[in-house]
Amino acid sequence: MGSPTIGGKAHWASIWLPWILFTLGWIILLSGVAVMQSSCNESYDLTSLARGGSVGYLAPVDCSKFFRYAWWATFYSLAVWATLLVTLITTTIHKFRPGLVALLSITIMLLMGTANTFLFFNDVQTGNSSFKAGTRTTVAGAIIVTMASFVLVFLIGLHDEDATWDESHKASRAVIKSPASPTPSKATSTSTFEARGLPPTTASPSASAGGR
Repeated sequence: MGSPTIGGKAHWASIWLPWILFTLGWIILLSGVAVMQSSCNESYDLTSLARGGSVGYLAPVDCSKFFRYAWWATFYSLAVWATLLVTLITTTIHKFRPGLVALLSITIMLLMGTANTFLFFNDVQTGNSSFKAGTRTTVAGAIIVTMASFVLVFLIGLHDEDATWDESHKASRAVIKSPASPTPSKATSTSTFEARGLPPTTASPSASAGGR
């Protein structure tokens, strides 16, 4: 038996590892955004928060609105995670390859922007250690999910020749493998002519002459 290749079951199994990494990164991302939201709601100076801006907000806003984009990116990533899980469990990931690649590409775009935004707060003197820890956790989670998404885009984007050939040529193989129909016997031919009210066929004149 040859070494495993990226194709068929080996291809399908290789996607589980970055999916698990995606899961861990999303948990870290969710924890970081939750800590930031909680710290901001409790005691945080909006003027300090405004210096960092946010994805979609570049002016002072209330804490309840400041993290809307981060929450959107987080739960969008959760939806992509669940979609991947369903296709992996049902082993139908090759059927939805273009759509999954598009969903993962959007995830990469959203989380790269989120990581870039909250990375800035590591250099901002906020006076709130809990909030700064939350920003670092958010950045770490966003980077992990982004890297896992890059790997998933690469693996899912590979053309799974075994799966696609199996599906698109199943009918053709069934026709090729089917046994050839038997040649009608002389009795069958004669009965067919009789059923139509026609006289049975006779030998051609050339054949008769040869027989003589």
